[in-house]
Amino acid sequence: LTLMVPFADLANHSLDNNSTFQLSKTTNSFQLASRRSFPSGDEVCITYGQAKPNDELLRDYGFVLPANAADRLSAAVPGLQALPP
Repeated sequence: LTLMVPFADLANHSLDNNSTFQLSKTTNSFQLASRRSFPSGDEVCITYGQAKPNDELLRDYGFVLPANAADRLSAAVPGLQALPP
């Protein structure tokens, strides 16, 4: 499911997120909820995905994470055969 939710992108991405989001079937609404109390002015962070590599983050959200543990590179090498399972 892909949605455009105005103002939802005001929540920044963090792998150590302090908030979550969900779609409520009962109220038919998008909900952003804090995982804890925090003072006014603190940054609201959700995760855009725990295992997204930088190419997906750049394509979908316009940024990359330095030292992204989920980053990967696929490359085809001519003449290289796959190992048997």
